[in-house]
Amino acid sequence: MKLFLLIFIGLHIFFSILSIYLYNKEYLKKGIEIDYTPINVRIAIKIAELFLIMYSIVYFLIILFLD
Repeated sequence: MKLFLLIFIGLHIFFSILSIYLYNKEYLKKGIEIDYTPINVRIAIKIAELFLIMYSIVYFLIILFLD
């Protein structure tokens, strides 16, 4: 069960980072296109992504070391 959780959370962290990387790559590729998303919404999205990754890493470490 512990191994399954570690693999599941590891994949979750990997795909979270991959999705952020691909989103940023696509966003930078657009170049001059105008983005009508307000700056505070973009900042909130970045903060949510960071909290998602931090939560996953902390959960991963808790399962790894407390069992």
